[in-house]
Amino acid sequence: MRLTHFPHWAGGPPVDPADAERALEKWFGRHVVLLNSGRAGIRLWMQGKGLHRHRDKVWVPPFMSSCVLDTLGLHAFPVLDGPADMSLRYHQYGLEQASVTQPGLVLEDVAHGFFIRPTHDAVFSLSKFFAIATNAGGVVTADEATADSIRGMRDVHTAAPAPALAGFSVDGISDVEARRVIVCRKLNAMTGSRIEGAPFAFPYFGRNAGLEATNRALSEVGIDAGIYHVDINRDMADPDYHRCILLPAHQDVTDEHLDTMERILN
Repeated sequence: MRLTHFPHWAGGPPVDPADAERALEKWFGRHVVLLNSGRAGIRLWMQGKGLHRHRDKVWVPPFMSSCVLDTLGLHAFPVLDGPADMSLRYHQYGLEQASVTQPGLVLEDVAHGFFIRPTHDAVFSLSKFFAIATNAGGVVTADEATADSIRGMRDVHTAAPAPALAGFSVDGISDVEARRVIVCRKLNAMTGSRIEGAPFAFPYFGRNAGLEATNRALSEVGIDAGIYHVDINRDMADPDYHRCILLPAHQDVTDEHLDTMERILN
């Protein structure tokens, strides 16, 4: 079986979405509205705030998922600088970004950084961090009225959650975080990096062979990584993007996988 950026679903009993929602509220310490994706959360949150694509602007980073950009564009015009009515604090690949300095509404995207503690309303993804059998995500907010508004829109849209989140362990969130932190620390040790927390994937900027050769060598042993651009400043107002290999860093990465990566990287 190839090692990818996503944990592999190995089966599990169904979990009622209402139980998952309550568990997530306990984890985040805020109101949670469960949806079928973080992108559904972006759309319903922006709709609830009354944003309009022909009137309002949203500040975004230069590199981001095209599907997220498309979703934002349904309710505001994306811009790279200047004043905006809303900012998306986009934690790229789970690397925590600097605080937003512009005035206006702020929504955090922690779809790549489930274990980042957001300071504003946020959207998250379960599918990227937990071995579940369906797509799922949602919105986190400290405001009960915002949660009620999104929940009301959810119930009349196709963004409603799946009937059951097969494989999601409401009691295992801390265990997943702990294993991801261990994997990240071991990747730090082998690469001389200082990445904190439990990111979606681990950026490796290279030391010896070129990135393309290293990426091919990883693929040949069944490790799907890939070459991406990462903002080493982690600052939307002053970005500095560098090419890197994104190494898998989730809870299914074994010590044997790590030994193989270290042999190839070094």
